[in-house]
Amino acid sequence: MNAPAIAIATSIITSLCASLDRRAFAAALARLKAIVASRSALPALEAVLLAGSDDALHLTATDASVFVRVAVPATVASSWATQLVPLRRLLEVAKGPSARLQLAGDQITVGGASHRLATLPTATFPAVPRRAVRCSSPSCARPSRGCCGRPATR
Repeated sequence: MNAPAIAIATSIITSLCASLDRRAFAAALARLKAIVASRSALPALEAVLLAGSDDALHLTATDASVFVRVAVPATVASSWATQLVPLRRLLEVAKGPSARLQLAGDQITVGGASHRLATLPTATFPAVPRRAVRCSSPSCARPSRGCCGRPATR
């Protein structure tokens, strides 16, 4: 009888909870859109890995060879939690009229509208390399391929 209660409590504790600016989130998603596959045999390549830290929500996307990470300033309640969510769904939700966006587990709220997110297992996302190459241009969507012509930094 106690086992189900423990499982429910664990799922609530490990969910990602954050509050952030919708426009900054939408801009970060637009930046990742260039690298995320629109159709892939691996659903994780069509998704964005969301990870919380003390003061930001980190979004990571990949095409299996290039990884792009973007940080959006946020108030994060569970700074160690991660979630893998299809990019297409996040782009739809981020178009809302409100200035703030609330993320709580598999629920995302923009203004008065609440949306349920279909999350994927985070273990299916390819391992992120420890040292990422970053382009010196903030508008670069494919930093390791030199899309903007500026030198890459480590």
